[in-house]
Amino acid sequence: GAGSPSLAQMRELSDRVWTFYAARLLSPALAGLLAPFALLDELERSPDAAERLPPPVRVLNAQGSSPYVLLCEHASRFIPAQLEGLGLGPEDLSRHIAWDIGAAEVAEALSRVLDAPLVMAGYSRLLIDLNRPIDSATSIPEMSETTVIPGNLDISAEERARRVML
Repeated sequence: GAGSPSLAQMRELSDRVWTFYAARLLSPALAGLLAPFALLDELERSPDAAERLPPPVRVLNAQGSSPYVLLCEHASRFIPAQLEGLGLGPEDLSRHIAWDIGAAEVAEALSRVLDAPLVMAGYSRLLIDLNRPIDSATSIPEMSETTVIPGNLDISAEERARRVML
């Protein structure tokens, strides 16, 4: 319909998305040259980090022959240890509020069947929801369903910026 992107525009966008994520995942040395990734690299090298952070995204079947790129924005419930589960217990972090349960498995199966590249988020949507504009107040939810997210209440601009960089 009117205003809908053409197949060529969708291909160009998917190529740009792939180039961005491929550079991050396949060439970690490049991250040091790219200012947006400097904070993530600092966190990864931090001596007080309780764990090594996973990549912000995982790309599967990158060379797939499909003209489409699949995205799975809520594939993970991972929250770095230094954020202490955002004040939530393991029961809450296992619920739908933290991730789309089973979405990663469905997306991986679709990627295989369609022979399509798949980009999956590596962090919980409670840290920052990839389905929201970055500057939206709802991108870092203070409440999800009926659950208050203590670690997201009254966060500083610095913390918001750090989460965007994850």
